[in-house]
Amino acid sequence: MALKPADFGRKKVYNDAMTGREVWQMTSGEYTSHATYMYCQAFTRDEKYIIFSSNRTGSFQLYRMDVESGEAMQVTGLDNYNSLSMKIGTTGREAYVTAGSAAHIFDVETGETEPFLVMPKGYRATHEYWAPDGSKLYFHKKQVPGWVPASIGSIPKEGGDMTIYFTSDSIKLGHSSVNPSQTKIVSDDQEPDKNQLILIDIPTGRYETLCWTNTSGTEQYNHVHPSFSPTGRKVIFTSDTSGSSQVYIVPL
Repeated sequence: MALKPADFGRKKVYNDAMTGREVWQMTSGEYTSHATYMYCQAFTRDEKYIIFSSNRTGSFQLYRMDVESGEAMQVTGLDNYNSLSMKIGTTGREAYVTAGSAAHIFDVETGETEPFLVMPKGYRATHEYWAPDGSKLYFHKKQVPGWVPASIGSIPKEGGDMTIYFTSDSIKLGHSSVNPSQTKIVSDDQEPDKNQLILIDIPTGRYETLCWTNTSGTEQYNHVHPSFSPTGRKVIFTSDTSGSSQVYIVPL
């Protein structure tokens, strides 16, 4: 379909009440708008535009927004668009989505599978994703039953010993992503209604709170799902703290 102008309200710039850090609210309204899943790129390569999903027309569709001006365009008009499936491609000039169909991948040579990441007894691995250069697999290590202590670590693509970068006895680390240089990890906190977005320094293991997202986390589309821009200078996330899910950016 041809690009169609869409009004998501004026871009709102404010300072987080707890940290003082600047935050950009990119969308507003009574309808649901949400960013990409945490391991999918939401920004074009030049970081001029972001893509996101919204049901402002009655069904979820893909939208493109100018980061500076907040001007938006509707990109798709699909009947069965899967709203969490979108991502910017590797060239930064196209977006990929799925609509209705499922995709399955397997080893075409052997058809075999084997354990790759094995947790010690009492823990499980969740929300795994590949490093930008494909060198390792990042994951969350969570205690079972319960949630904490929770850690974020990685394992080399060849397999072997895991490396733990950060552990918390109080923050319910839910979803994360790593920056292009693999020096920082951004992670949400899945404590319902009162939760923070944190930035972890990989070399030191220290962290800082970027802002309080305070999302309910009741549905997939209001999970925070934070991710970095191509340069690592911005973090995009989702929150329904305003009453409905909206898209936000934290400039770093």
